[in-house]
Amino acid sequence: METPWEALGFEPPDWTSADREELRTTLANEFGDAFLRDYGWAAPLFEDRAPRFKQIQELAQLDHWRGYYRMASHGTHANPKGISWNIQASGRADVIWTGPSNAGLVDPAQCTLIALANVTVGLLRYAVNDLMTVDDELTDQCLALVRQQAVLVLMDRAIEAFAATHEEQEREEEALGDLIHRAEALLAEQPLLTVEQLAEALEVGAEQLTEALDAGVTRGLLAADRRYFVSTPHDGKGPVRSHGGT
Repeated sequence: METPWEALGFEPPDWTSADREELRTTLANEFGDAFLRDYGWAAPLFEDRAPRFKQIQELAQLDHWRGYYRMASHGTHANPKGISWNIQASGRADVIWTGPSNAGLVDPAQCTLIALANVTVGLLRYAVNDLMTVDDELTDQCLALVRQQAVLVLMDRAIEAFAATHEEQEREEEALGDLIHRAEALLAEQPLLTVEQLAEALEVGAEQLTEALDAGVTRGLLAADRRYFVSTPHDGKGPVRSHGGT
């Protein structure tokens, strides 16, 4: 039977099956058979049985974050939810994001900040409780405790900044949706308006209008029957082009 690397046209690895089995045997002898399974490194905490990830969360008293963990998994693991919902999408969208986006950062950002702060504070507490001795200066111990609080204060301020940015994005999204809706209503009545005429009627710039309508098409908001959009680039002098319709 052809090996995977042969089928792919790769050079064979510099280790053999015998080398692999020898390494597995060595690891099993040193750490136990459970070590060879998923999350086997945590087996000593579960009566030498390889745990599930959920069990590790519960032991670490972090299972209340499981909903956020599942939410983050939708975009990286193959499941139907990852197709119908995407944390990067801003507002309603009928398309799947394939590139970077600055939308949807607030939840993963705050979770990352909290995790990083917890680890840092834990290390500082370890330094105070287990590494320092009675001979250490009291000022060093106090400084470590102050640093713990400083980390938590910085975490709170960073989370507040992300939340403020998220709220601003939501306001911009609401304004964009309103502009698309008003433009669509006017075009339904006067489908031959030029971009400049439409922009003047809506009291916005032609470039801003073009970006708004193209954003509506990209997100699937203007893809239904009798919807209209501007094709970029556009000189602003021709009519806004109709997308379909009966």
